[in-house]
Amino acid sequence: MFSRNRKEISTKATLWCFNQSVVFYFLAFLLLGGLNFGCEQKTEPETPLSEPTAQQLPSDHPPLSQEGISNVMPKQESLATVVPEGVKGNWEAVRLVVDDKHENKSKEYIVGLNDKLIIPNSNIVVEVGEFLPDFKIDESSFTSASNELGNPAVYVNILENGKSIFDGWLFSMFPTIHPFHHDQFKVILKGGVATDTRP
Repeated sequence: MFSRNRKEISTKATLWCFNQSVVFYFLAFLLLGGLNFGCEQKTEPETPLSEPTAQQLPSDHPPLSQEGISNVMPKQESLATVVPEGVKGNWEAVRLVVDDKHENKSKEYIVGLNDKLIIPNSNIVVEVGEFLPDFKIDESSFTSASNELGNPAVYVNILENGKSIFDGWLFSMFPTIHPFHHDQFKVILKGGVATDTRP
């Protein structure tokens, strides 16, 4: 009988140990699984970067190429410049800003239409042509859509030592479109001067 009791105790002890082992492994499984779950990082789907938007161009400007580079503006001699009747005589000059990159100085000049500006202490001459307050290009000409300052532009021919180094249009609202490139000077159109408003 004593031997039987010992056998029952041994069996119970074995069962208890087995149960404890099962509980231990179960808890370990839950614990490790919980840690993995807790440590799992949620990865947000990457948002693709949008293509950079092209800078807005003047009205009727040639469109951008597929590479996003501005197509060449038609050459001055390839199209006539037509000043509409509603614009003729309403503008007498333009305001040009000349930046001297070497001296880190900037100065504004009022230059009459079909007149010229000699940049001081340089061999550069800016010949000013027509001013178009609302510049546009049609099939055969550079012209103005209206007399409003919708897209002010002026034609200039810039010479250095008597040689033309820039021949084209400057835009006050779009100074980086077809700008004048020079090591020392930058010439920017600030705006037009209406007839009888010059100080």
